[in-house]
Amino acid sequence: MQQPPTVPFAHQELGVKIDKAASLLKEIHAGLKAEHEQIKFFQESYWKVLATPKKASDRVKLNVGGHIYETDRTHLTGPRSEQTLFYAIGQGWFDQWNEEEDTFIDRDGTHFEVLLEWLKSGKLNSSNLSPHDTQSLLREAQYYGMSDLQPHLENLLHLKRERAAHCFIGLPANKAQYYERRSPFELKVKDGVDGADQ
Repeated sequence: MQQPPTVPFAHQELGVKIDKAASLLKEIHAGLKAEHEQIKFFQESYWKVLATPKKASDRVKLNVGGHIYETDRTHLTGPRSEQTLFYAIGQGWFDQWNEEEDTFIDRDGTHFEVLLEWLKSGKLNSSNLSPHDTQSLLREAQYYGMSDLQPHLENLLHLKRERAAHCFIGLPANKAQYYERRSPFELKVKDGVDGADQ
């Protein structure tokens, strides 16, 4: 009866080495996978820390050019706040680097409550705004990226200037300019603008 061919000893030794190498590669792969999962966990935890507001309160205090305003955080992250600076503030993106109790914004805060009211209700309270105030408010809206509010302010500014020119016909130019800058005008523009007379 014919005997099966024998495997040379060198071939057997090579097979053992290959098996050991394969086992070692499996261990290395398992270790790398575990390390990758650990790095992924730390990365996710890090970004969660950055995205989570440092303060537990839902209220946000804003110091706008020395004028202090306080509002609910949800008003800064609502649908009218998207793509604006207020959304980033409401999300707490600046809280990690802010050691003060309030967030300081180096802008004119004289009529900042008009912008806040727009974020809250979508209404533009214009009854106490002169053409000069409206022009200033338009610049602030442009700075904060409030693109949906800007057309309302531009239309309001046009109507207020038109009304001012109509009211001051016959006045000296210097007096007309003074009253245009100082006197409030109540105008009715598009929907969402309050404080208007017919």
